[in-house]
Amino acid sequence: MRLLFLEDDLKGEYGVDAILLVDTEGLGAPEKMNDPDCERKDRQLATFAMSISDLTLVNVIGESVRDLTEILQIVIVTMARLDKAEMTPDILMVQHLTERDATKTLRGSEEFCNAIKEAIDLTEKKEMDIGIRNSKSLTKLLQRVQNGSHLKQFRPFKNGSTVNAPPSMEYHEDVVELYSIILESVKQKVTQYRDREFCTWHNLIGSYWEAVEEQDFTLRFKNIAAINEFIDRGVKIAKVKQAAEKSFSSHAAKHKVAFSAKIKELEDNLKMESWGVEKENLMNIVKIDLRSIPISCGSTNSNPPFDQCSTFLTLRNDLYTQVENQPCEVDTKDTIQKFIIRTREGIIQQLDQEANARKIRFGKFSELDHIIQKCLLESGDDGYSERKVEMVLPAVKREVSTMLKVVPVKTRIMDEIRNYYKNDSAVLQGLNTGRIIFKEFRDIEAIDPNWYKKIKNAVLGSDGTLSLHLINELEATLGNLPVQMLKERKEDIFQNGMTWTFRTNVNEILQAFEDQRLEKKKLNSNFKWEAHLFALNKYLVEMEKREKLWKRDNDPLHILENNISTYREMIKVRLENGYGSEAEGKILCKLLFEAIRKRAQQFADNHQITFVQSQSWLSNGQRVRLKYFAGLARQVNEQNKEPALQHFKNPKRAINQWFKTKLNSFTKERAIRAFKDTIAAELANVRQNLANSAD
Repeated sequence: MRLLFLEDDLKGEYGVDAILLVDTEGLGAPEKMNDPDCERKDRQLATFAMSISDLTLVNVIGESVRDLTEILQIVIVTMARLDKAEMTPDILMVQHLTERDATKTLRGSEEFCNAIKEAIDLTEKKEMDIGIRNSKSLTKLLQRVQNGSHLKQFRPFKNGSTVNAPPSMEYHEDVVELYSIILESVKQKVTQYRDREFCTWHNLIGSYWEAVEEQDFTLRFKNIAAINEFIDRGVKIAKVKQAAEKSFSSHAAKHKVAFSAKIKELEDNLKMESWGVEKENLMNIVKIDLRSIPISCGSTNSNPPFDQCSTFLTLRNDLYTQVENQPCEVDTKDTIQKFIIRTREGIIQQLDQEANARKIRFGKFSELDHIIQKCLLESGDDGYSERKVEMVLPAVKREVSTMLKVVPVKTRIMDEIRNYYKNDSAVLQGLNTGRIIFKEFRDIEAIDPNWYKKIKNAVLGSDGTLSLHLINELEATLGNLPVQMLKERKEDIFQNGMTWTFRTNVNEILQAFEDQRLEKKKLNSNFKWEAHLFALNKYLVEMEKREKLWKRDNDPLHILENNISTYREMIKVRLENGYGSEAEGKILCKLLFEAIRKRAQQFADNHQITFVQSQSWLSNGQRVRLKYFAGLARQVNEQNKEPALQHFKNPKRAINQWFKTKLNSFTKERAIRAFKDTIAAELANVRQNLANSAD
């Protein structure tokens, strides 16, 4: 490293005092041949050298540039990932030929040029797979390659082939031309960085090196072909995981049907007390079945394999054939196997949790009885007291809280995001805070501002941001995606592997947005990443909301809290009457009345819903709005203008409030009568069953 000070007249002309020359060791140097990591170190060194330089001179002796271009390809992709460092690489290839061979010169130049274009093309077409947010830093390099100014050829040093031949004038001219190119680059950079000082540049060197050291993703690849193979393999692995998740979901749905059928059978025959034993039998069947899928689906019985399992096997076998005898074979198979095990255990835990919840809802949770019995023994024989109840309840809650074995949805989603978005450092940094942080679309440049006057319908602002109506449209589409995806998959809650499907769907939405709204103009990479973050935030919120609804019905602690009065009564009965038949009778009576009340309430609610839906003006949204505006018009004619004024202040809120008030104003007499009739009928049915049993 040395400073080349300019003469006084050049200092004034170019606005700099000196040019800093950084000379690196040769790439692929023979002295590093025994180092197994030498190729990666070459790529790292080249990236660092280019990142701290305004112009990189690539010195080539001879015609072959293959190894060099492979290194430069990785360097270019790596620097595109370092968007926050604001690196703007500019390369000039200096090729020295020992003889004037136009064919060899052309071949070397084309090889270099095509390699650079291929690297830049990768950063534009697969930015979401590589983790590139902004490839504008490559604009200068692309322009140099396109206009053919990327190559400076040096003619032979000597004017003749003999040892004593004098230096050639052509070589001198080439040196002078190279100086001119360097000084012209200096002039351009001075215009861009007018106030830059050496001390500022010196302080940035350390941060640049740290940034380059962290770029393990791209630097580990030998060339662009290796990156493409890695991306392709990652997509195939994700598809295999997705197929495995669908296979498990289809089998889980089958077992849920079996659970519901068994519960209905026990309810109809008044044998819910045997649910504990039946549940264990069903769970054993579940475990045997799920351990055979998706690989051996149908092998444990005479039924044909599920279509989802067949699809999984086809995709998995294709993937394994591709990686056979490759260095990544073991890692690929291990990844698939770990996902299958994790998904299988998650489905088993979920089904077991739902089965346990059934026991609690029916009051048949024998695991809690020993807690109550222990408290009875410790409390003495002085009978029931409120203090004793308050002693038992916390113990029951502690025991129940340990029975929720399902991993929280947020933890599972965050793990999948780290896996499927691992190439974007900004996403990972946001996850470290426990939140998904995104920017407002109106603050992000969505497309190159140069397209401002070339796209119809004024979809862009002059600064490249989207118009408000397009922002609202895109936010609505991305915001509705989680609910739409669950509906299409016929799932109520999050399942392992969903995040990859969600990521794919977001990319499809953005592609359709480009085609239909931006006349096929490409959205900036940074905008796409922020769109993913926006969608992921909506995705996480929706899945956590679904988890809360699921817990309400399946989390033992939630069920206990929601039915605390029932369980408090159970504890009271145990404390007063012990575990005899009288206590069992009182508890069963309490549970019976509660079940009858819930059934009557559900019947009454359904009756009220049917009655409301029978109103002709509720048949479609247009009729609802007509009725609303007709009411406003009537009030205005009666000189009551306040409701209309309130409407125009916030139309959406006004019509929603009117609609809720209108629905709540319907008479509930029929629903109340249906409630009372249902209770009377159910009690009569119970009395008849008791009488039949006594006879």
